[in-house]
Amino acid sequence: MMRYGKIFRGDKIWNAEMAGAIGAILFSDPFEVARDGVEKENVYPNTEWLPNVGVQRGSIMHGSGDPLSPLYPSKKNLYRSKTIKEVFLIKF
Repeated sequence: MMRYGKIFRGDKIWNAEMAGAIGAILFSDPFEVARDGVEKENVYPNTEWLPNVGVQRGSIMHGSGDPLSPLYPSKKNLYRSKTIKEVFLIKF
């Protein structure tokens, strides 16, 4: 389990993988995302803070674009370097 913050989420996953992890869970620290508490009046849409059911979204990929077609547009009939199964194949 890893808390969001300090370094890029992709680096956290990479470090965990290099240390032998086979899975990872990233979570938001309530102190960072809901400093006034998670009661309805203290979170979005009433304030800027994340509610207790909110999640962060984002990529763990280094670089930009589609991971299956790096440096190319993500379009159905264009070249892809790998298939979904190859990219997400579990490594043991």
